[in-house]
Amino acid sequence: MTPETQNVEWKRSWRDDYLAWICGFANAQGGILEIGKDDGGEIVGVRNVLSLLEEIPSKVRSLLGIVVEVNLRSASGLEYIEIVVEPHSNPISFRGKFHYRSGSTKQVLEGAALTRFLLEKHGRTWDDVALPGVKLSELDGRAFEGFRQRGVKSERLPPAQVFFRTGMIEAWGRGIRQIAERCREAGNPSPTWTREPGGVLCLRFPFSEAYLAAAGGGSGSADQGTTPKTTPKTSPKASPKTSPQATRSTEPMTAEARILAMLRTEPGISQPVIAERLGTSVRAVKYHFRKLREAGAIRRVGSSRAGHWEVLDGDSPRPGRIPELDPPDA
Repeated sequence: MTPETQNVEWKRSWRDDYLAWICGFANAQGGILEIGKDDGGEIVGVRNVLSLLEEIPSKVRSLLGIVVEVNLRSASGLEYIEIVVEPHSNPISFRGKFHYRSGSTKQVLEGAALTRFLLEKHGRTWDDVALPGVKLSELDGRAFEGFRQRGVKSERLPPAQVFFRTGMIEAWGRGIRQIAERCREAGNPSPTWTREPGGVLCLRFPFSEAYLAAAGGGSGSADQGTTPKTTPKTSPKASPKTSPQATRSTEPMTAEARILAMLRTEPGISQPVIAERLGTSVRAVKYHFRKLREAGAIRRVGSSRAGHWEVLDGDSPRPGRIPELDPPDA
């Protein structure tokens, strides 16, 4: 005869204390409690079957707050009751205690085991819950600062994403940074922004030197939001000649060029963040970094954790230099 298991328990007759076994099944993986069988699983029959078929579901519902399936079974001319208990996602208690089925035994959860059980039922862990009785003034700020710095140095916690990770903001300056990146990728100067009265943020987008030169408008340092004056002879559409920078701005940027643009504005940016912005893998980014270093386009300043990248701009040729990665001539 098959012995009792994690999901099967036998009892010769019904007692209200067996509600604790139903509670244990509900808190664990579920199971079947059979009334009218001995410890070996042999059917011995059960008395008052009809009253038990009404009594058991009612007591389970009122004392445990759950619904179980109660069936009448028979074999060899004897009747027994089968109680099928489904596992529950919420913790179930019986008379103030939380029972749990483990192997072929029932245990009462207490202390740390009870705390872990309750947290798991709610999809949480110990470090996800505030410790009762602890005040903010009792915490050491140096521990938080040290933890944050270690997260940044490990390149697993980018400095601009701390508040984003906590859910306090959607992103830290992400929109403005993306705007500036798109301008540089198109060969245009970065926008400038000022805070106007009333808290209004005003962005101005300057024209590139190449566009102003082709349009006959002079230097791009003029007022950033106005359209330069043009004549039919100097209109960009009418003139077949444009500067090299204007031509290049219409071409798609390579991955290496985009990486250089990021490093110029954020020398301490991590490779995982670059991979996210490029929509590629960290392995691919490492490959591009190696090619850039071999070409003499970048170099590492400081240690691998606390240092930063430096873009090596300049007009003099360098060994292995990749011309298309260098900034265009002014």
